[in-house]
Amino acid sequence: MLLTAQVAPAWAADPVDAPFDGTFEYYGQLSPAHLSFDDGGQTTRETVDNTNSNSRLGMWYRHALPWGRLNANFETSLGFRGSNTASQLNLGEDWEWTRANIRKAEVIWETDRIGTFYVGQGSMASDGIANRDLSGTSIVSHVGIPDTAGAFFLRTQAGALSPVAIATAFPNFDGGRRGRFRYDSPSFRGLVLSASIGEQVLSGTVNTKDSDITLRYDLDGARFRVSGAGGYTWIDRKTLSNNRTVVGSLSIEHKATGISFTTSSGKRDTAGNYRYFKLGYKAELPRIGPFSVSVDYYAANNMVSGGSRSESYGMGILQRFANPRIEAYLGLRSYRFSDVTSVRYQDAHSVLAGARWKF
Repeated sequence: MLLTAQVAPAWAADPVDAPFDGTFEYYGQLSPAHLSFDDGGQTTRETVDNTNSNSRLGMWYRHALPWGRLNANFETSLGFRGSNTASQLNLGEDWEWTRANIRKAEVIWETDRIGTFYVGQGSMASDGIANRDLSGTSIVSHVGIPDTAGAFFLRTQAGALSPVAIATAFPNFDGGRRGRFRYDSPSFRGLVLSASIGEQVLSGTVNTKDSDITLRYDLDGARFRVSGAGGYTWIDRKTLSNNRTVVGSLSIEHKATGISFTTSSGKRDTAGNYRYFKLGYKAELPRIGPFSVSVDYYAANNMVSGGSRSESYGMGILQRFANPRIEAYLGLRSYRFSDVTSVRYQDAHSVLAGARWKF
């Protein structure tokens, strides 16, 4: 079922018996990386946790019932400094765990006939709909550009740091995690309709009420794999302006050649719009393991201000080894930004190299 693909860990310890005829499973991963960001006038280098797929620890409780399956999932990131928080002005603490690091604390009732219901902290229906990607390199290069170096600022041609951050100029409007109620319909020929309503419960400074509705499609055919999603989100804020967003993505892989094509786009009424294209290739290297490489292009209009333009080119390389729980990766990305003011900005570049170990 689609639920399994969405929430099951890539690897977990063998289940152990739990009270009430249930089972416990634990899982996790470590994802250390080295980030280098060149803003044209200064190069910042730092060891970070890869926010594209951060270090985390989680646990499942599963219990089968006559009327469905009742599951509970708790998951937290480990609190290491993320690649999306380091910048020229603030490298942050090496380690700091707060309640904002809690990714999931939810109860899930899964049924075959009427669908799946979620209650608690976890993914909104729109979480991941901008990121459908079959290239195999999304851990280091994908449409979530701010995950790599989102807090870094662009530098002007005059040599001063500007107030324009990567996260502001290169967003992808993907959904997030909230304290929410969510419903997923049963899969009908690969189609799943989802809706959720929730609010930010882990932050003392941000107060939002979020709602969304999405449609997902997954097909694993004889010749092609297809994964697509799209949706509409509306966010009501007490401290900032409300927004309404349309966003979606589509990824297609040709199994025989390992070639994939991915695209994503979105538009927000209080910001601008973007489009993203990616070409990927997968191969099996003898005696080593699966290898993936990709190139991509991102372009956006009006994200920072009316008439602004953001462009980014990226390349990702990932190698899985004979031990399927270990992956090494390298990501290269360039950033270019302009607006209608007299200020001119220098191009920036980032390099992210690291490894992920799942346990």
